[in-house]
Amino acid sequence: MDRLKMICFAYALTVLALAQWVWADPISNGSFERMKDDTPVGWKGYDQLGLGHLEQDLTIYRSGSASLRLSQILGIYGIGSEKLPFYPWEKSITVSSWVKASQAGRFHLWLIWFNHENVVKIKRILVDGGTYDWKQIVLTDTQPPQGAGRYQVICAGESGAGSVWVDDVAVNIASYPRTDILVNQIGYRIGWPKTFLVQSTQPLSTGTFEILSSTGNIVRTGSTVPASTPRGWSYYYLRGDFSSVDTEGTYRVRLQPSGLISYSFRISANPYAKAEDLARQFFYYQRCGAKITGWHSYCHLDDGNLDGTHIPIIGGWHDAGDYIKTAYGEPLSFFALSRLASQRVGMSTYQKLLDESKWGAVFLTQLIDPSTGRLLFGIYNRQYFWGRPEDETDGIPGNGDDREILTAPIWSTDNQLAAAGFAILSPLAARTDYLDRARSLWQRVCSAEPPVDAQNLGRLVILDTLLYAQTGEVKYRDQAQTHVNELIALQNSDGSFPRYNLTDRGVGAAGLAYWAASNPTDSSTPMIRKSLRRYLRSVTSLNRNAFGVQPYDSSTFFFPYDGIDAWKVGENSDYLSVAWAAALAGKSIKLTAAYKSIIQNHLDWIMGKNPFGVCMIQGMGSYNPQFYHHRYDKLPGHSNGAVPGAIPNGLTRESIDSPEPRFDILGNSYETNEPWLPHNCFFLLTMSELFP
Repeated sequence: MDRLKMICFAYALTVLALAQWVWADPISNGSFERMKDDTPVGWKGYDQLGLGHLEQDLTIYRSGSASLRLSQILGIYGIGSEKLPFYPWEKSITVSSWVKASQAGRFHLWLIWFNHENVVKIKRILVDGGTYDWKQIVLTDTQPPQGAGRYQVICAGESGAGSVWVDDVAVNIASYPRTDILVNQIGYRIGWPKTFLVQSTQPLSTGTFEILSSTGNIVRTGSTVPASTPRGWSYYYLRGDFSSVDTEGTYRVRLQPSGLISYSFRISANPYAKAEDLARQFFYYQRCGAKITGWHSYCHLDDGNLDGTHIPIIGGWHDAGDYIKTAYGEPLSFFALSRLASQRVGMSTYQKLLDESKWGAVFLTQLIDPSTGRLLFGIYNRQYFWGRPEDETDGIPGNGDDREILTAPIWSTDNQLAAAGFAILSPLAARTDYLDRARSLWQRVCSAEPPVDAQNLGRLVILDTLLYAQTGEVKYRDQAQTHVNELIALQNSDGSFPRYNLTDRGVGAAGLAYWAASNPTDSSTPMIRKSLRRYLRSVTSLNRNAFGVQPYDSSTFFFPYDGIDAWKVGENSDYLSVAWAAALAGKSIKLTAAYKSIIQNHLDWIMGKNPFGVCMIQGMGSYNPQFYHHRYDKLPGHSNGAVPGAIPNGLTRESIDSPEPRFDILGNSYETNEPWLPHNCFFLLTMSELFP
C-alpha cells in the first residue's frame, strides 16, 4: 500500500462519523483592508492574460472599510492569492467572493490547482458583465485532482469600460476528522525524557495509553494529560510520558479504548547513530565538482568569475536544493564535519567524516580572497536553472557561462567558522598550514569593525576557544574574554539573545558554552554559567506548548511574513541550533531534566513529533516527505529529489494571516521541502556534543 493510502487509511480509523471538519479560513486579507505599496497584503497582481489597474477603494465596500477596485482592464486582469496547501485528508474546498460592478466586463473567480509548480486543473465561475450591486459568487470543488498539493484563488475582471469591486473573499476546507499519535520515529535515549502527543481535530478526553514491545507485550501503562495548543491552531492535544521505560528495544504507543497505534521507535543508549551517519552522507551527495556515482557527473569545473577575472573555486557542496555555494553554508558545514570527526576518532565513521572535512578545506582555501585574505561571499547561479548540475555550465573555464563570484562585507561571511574548521582539522590531518590559515582569518576578523549580533559573536568565541586551546597564546584568551563580555551584554532581560534570522538562534549561547566547557577555571566562566542558565530558562519559558519547542517568539509559533514573495522557510536549523546550545551548556552546568527536555523535544520535532508526523531525516523513521525541492529530481532514478540524510526546511505558518502549521506533503515547495546544509550541520553538531 503506498504511503498516502496508508495515511488516509490511518485517518479513516479515527473517524466515528462522516461529519466534516472545517479548517479556519487560510486566505489572507480577503477583505482587502491592508495594503503594502499598491497591492493588498497577501495578494499579487495577476497580469498574465491582460492589463489593468487595481486600487483599494475606501468609499465602496461590502463590509469593513475597504474593497478592491479593478478598472481599465484589457484582457483578463486581477489578483491572485498565496499558493495554499491542500492535504490528503481534505475532501473539498469552497471559495466565495462578493462582487459589485459598474459597466464592467465579466468577473472571473478561479481556483487553480498545482502539482509541484505545474498547473493541473483550473475551475472557474464567470459572471456576466454590466452593472449590478453586491452579490456573492461561490465555487465548490469536491474532487481536487490527484496529487494536487497546492491551490491558488484568482479574482479578475475582463475587458470593459467600467469597474468591478471585490470584497470578502473566503476559503473553507472540508476535511474528515482525524486523530494521530505523534512520536519520535527514530527513538529515545535511555535515561532521558520520553513523551508522545495525541493530536486531534476534535476535542479530546484524557485516557490511558500502553507502551508495546516489539512482541506486542504491554511494558508500561499510563494516563494522558491535556497539553497546550499553540495560539491560533485548530488542534487539540494530549501528552503521554513514558520516561521510565529504559530497556533497549523497539516499541509503539497504543491508545485505549480506541486502539490507535503509533509508528514504532527505538529506545537505546544512542538511537541516533544511523541518523548521524546518514546526515553525514548528505554532504557527500551534495558535493560540487565531483562525479557522484548514481547521481551526477563532474559539474561546475569552471567556477567562477570575479569581476571579469576567472578565479578557480571548484568543489564544496551544493548549498541546498540548488547549486549555489555560499560563505554561510560552506564554512558551517566544514566546521560541523570537522568537529564531529574530532569526536569520532577511532570509530567506524571517522575516516569518512575526515574525508568530507578535507573536501571542505580544499574548497574554502580557494574561497579566500587573495587580495583581502578573507572569504568571498560565494558562487551563484548565472541564471535560473533547473536540471542536472553538469548541464548548468560547460565546465570550460574563462568563457561566458562561468558562474559569478560575489563579494560582501566581512560580517556577511562566516570567516569565524571557516577558521574554526581549519583549527580543528589541523591536528587531524597533520597540516600545520591549516592552523596558520585559522590564525590569519582570526586576525582579519578581529581587525574589522566588531559585530553587533549574538550569532557572529558566538562564532567568534568558538574560534577564540579553539585557537587558545591549540596555541596557548594569551592574545586568544584575552580576545575571548572581551568577546564573551560583549556577547553577554547583548543578552535580553529575559535571558534570550537577539535574533537576526531564522537559522541559528542558539549560536550565541553555544559560543559561551564552548568557551566555558574548554576553560572551566577561567575568570569569565562563572559569569558564563549564569548567562547560560538564564538562556535555558528563557527557552523553557517560551516552549510551554504541546511540543515543548521554542516558537519564533511569544506571540507566534512560526516566522511571520507580510508578502507573497517574502523569503520564508521552516525553522529546523533554529530548533537544532537550540538543541546544540543546550547540549554544549550541559558540559559546564548541570544538565537537569528540564534542560534535557529542551534537547529532546527539539530532536523529537525533527524526528516526527510534529503536526504532520513527518520524520525530517530522509531515510530514517516511518514517514518521510514524498518530494523534496531539489534540482536532483532531474537526475535519472531520483525524481522525488530525495537525498539520503537530507533535512528539509520544515514547517511554516499556513499563510500570512493564518498561524496554522503547514508542510507541503503532496508537493515540493521550497519553503517547507527544500534541504539546506545548515539543518544537517546543526544536527551533526548536536550529535557531536550529546555523544562525544
